[in-house]
Amino acid sequence: MPVSQFDKDSSKIKKTLDRHAEARVDGMTKQEMEEKESQEEDNIHQLSAKEKELKEANGNIRGAEEAIEKEKAKIDREIKEKMSEEDEIQKYYASRREEREMKRKTFEMKLQEEELADKKEEKAKKEKQLEETKKIEKDAIALNEKEAELKKNETMVEGAIKEVSGEAAKVKKDAEELKLNEVKVDRLEKELEAKLLMQEKKEKREKELMAKKKMEEAEAERREKLKKSCPQSKVRTYVCKEDGTRLIKYFDYQYDFEESQCVENVKSKTEKCKEHVIIAKKQVKKVNSK
Repeated sequence: MPVSQFDKDSSKIKKTLDRHAEARVDGMTKQEMEEKESQEEDNIHQLSAKEKELKEANGNIRGAEEAIEKEKAKIDREIKEKMSEEDEIQKYYASRREEREMKRKTFEMKLQEEELADKKEEKAKKEKQLEETKKIEKDAIALNEKEAELKKNETMVEGAIKEVSGEAAKVKKDAEELKLNEVKVDRLEKELEAKLLMQEKKEKREKELMAKKKMEEAEAERREKLKKSCPQSKVRTYVCKEDGTRLIKYFDYQYDFEESQCVENVKSKTEKCKEHVIIAKKQVKKVNSK
């Protein structure tokens, strides 16, 4: 309790006692007055003692209030320090979250770029295959033209054979006209027929061999172009996984003449990542877990 409040209360008590004393003077004997005064003096002494105790208690209270104020200031200071530390921690984790988010977005962008590159590569492969197909069709047309020319040459050969036959008939006629010896005429006829037969067989064989050779060359050229029209072999390496391994795919392309198209053969292989890649993956995982 403050001293001013105590003084105020003490003054009120004294005034009350004075009023009571004045009120009791009238109608009292001297002995009653003395006893009353003695009692009032005792009350005043008790009041003074109480006043002294209250002042001491007030001093103790003030000391306690000062100690409490100091302790409160200390606690406020500690709270501010803790709040400052928490702000720093929140800022740190906020920066870590932003960093993780940025890494995640970067990784997603990289995946999108890889998918886009694959789509572009697939489109380029199809366009190249279409161009090769058009070229093969063009070559087939040229081959048909060569075949038509070959047939034309065959017709010319047949005409030549007919001319030779005509010459043979003429010779035979001349022989008859000259009245050569029958044996000589027969011999000449047989020799001529044998020569004509041999010539026909030779020309026919040469023609067949020539046609077969051209067809084989054209077919070999066509097959070689179809083989070359397939994409080149490639290797694709994927990102390392959490277990320290990564997937490698080998793409090989061969032309299937039965299917009349390029066929893709894929072989997969799993191998261990290099040590620095595994360490980087673990660090990223540790950062993300925070």
